[in-house]
Amino acid sequence: MTETGLFTPFVDTTEKTGIASGQLTIMDHCYLMEYESHVNRLITPIDISACIDAAPRYRVNAAWDTGAINSCISEGMARKMGIQPATDGVGVTASGQIDIHYYFIDVYLTDDVVFRNVKVAGFPLERHDVDFLIGMDVISKGNLQVKTADGRTTVLFETK
Repeated sequence: MTETGLFTPFVDTTEKTGIASGQLTIMDHCYLMEYESHVNRLITPIDISACIDAAPRYRVNAAWDTGAINSCISEGMARKMGIQPATDGVGVTASGQIDIHYYFIDVYLTDDVVFRNVKVAGFPLERHDVDFLIGMDVISKGNLQVKTADGRTTVLFETK
């Protein structure tokens, strides 16, 4: 099964946020994002949900962050989803340490690329124009390829 569609980020303008639009193609165990230009931030749409059967999915802009050990959710999105913290901890950022909550959620890159019961850290991500960071806890479960050629960036993530 292959689905193709245009990706337009959930923000007003590329100039304001730096989030570029592109074409998203979903194939069996494969997620392909082809941006219309060269990009410095890998931001793609994903779905997330609470770890409950029939929980609603929320479509969010997610940044792929190979420097993040764990995936992160914005505290605002966690509140919107109505999920409760599973535990507390200390998060380390470039600007220092902060007290954080941890949540468990399901992450859907596609209908057949789903990561269940992912422990994610709650962070104030709003200034990053995304509600989710895909960290190495998810990235390491597949093969991530980033290619820039002819002024365009392509992101491919495969799990098989």
